[in-house]
Amino acid sequence: MERESIESRAAWILKTFKEKGANQNRITNYKFWVDGLHAVAIESNHFLEQKLHYIHQNPVEAMIVDEPEEYLFSSARDYAGRKGLVKVELY
Repeated sequence: MERESIESRAAWILKTFKEKGANQNRITNYKFWVDGLHAVAIESNHFLEQKLHYIHQNPVEAMIVDEPEEYLFSSARDYAGRKGLVKVELY
């Protein structure tokens, strides 16, 4: 993927997040989370793997890439043995 393509994708994402938060007083810059969702504690490895799979599949479901590890901004690359742009730390 060319650097220009990566930068234009990042600019598009930031523009989208900014537009989503523009009409809400509590949002100062960007809206990332969808309203109505709530935090759930990750209490098992199975649950963690389930959520990682869901997150990694999002770019595939959005037809941005064919495979999760192809998405440059995903930790799926690290789990597939490739270096991604996301710093992965598990405690």
